[in-house]
Amino acid sequence: SLRLINTLVTSNTTTQSGGGIYNLSGGLLQLINSAVINNVAPSFGAGINTTNAGTVILTNSIISNNRATGSSSSQGGGIIVRENSTVILYNSLISLNQSGGTGGGIDAGGSGLVTLINSAVISNTAGARGGGLSGGLRWTLRNVTISGNRTNGHGGGQMVAGTAQLQLANVTYSNNTDDANNWLLNFSGGNHFITSDSAAHQVCL
Repeated sequence: SLRLINTLVTSNTTTQSGGGIYNLSGGLLQLINSAVINNVAPSFGAGINTTNAGTVILTNSIISNNRATGSSSSQGGGIIVRENSTVILYNSLISLNQSGGTGGGIDAGGSGLVTLINSAVISNTAGARGGGLSGGLRWTLRNVTISGNRTNGHGGGQMVAGTAQLQLANVTYSNNTDDANNWLLNFSGGNHFITSDSAAHQVCL
């Protein structure tokens, strides 16, 4: 396991995945009062790539201005959560990240488990879908703001597909845009459980 406290991970570049940090094979990565900024990867997880049942826990941390620069196949400008991995954010910010494909802020693939508590996903962009958040097996969002994210495809704020579960409590979706159907939040199948949610209005089920 690796614990980073008061640490800056910045201006790194990879030719494959995990521009800032690559966490794999059941690894536990903890970031506390830290920032992952201005990293570049052409494919997966420009900021952080966690895969193979890895776990990432962020507390009071920032993931910002990371770029997955590939074409529509790139995923996770800020973070990608692959192959039964888990990401948990407390009091953290995902902002201004870019993906040429899916998940400008966070892409959780088809099997990622993501929890955001007292956190914000702001002004991220994706070329294909899910400007802020995309994919995932299960999303748990509590006291979260998802705002100002954009995609050329579906789901300016968030794209959820397949058999995913989405659990929301006190979540605000605002000023997210897409170029496909103007859906702030796009559901494509799956089971969704929404409580005390201010998520608004243009939703495709």
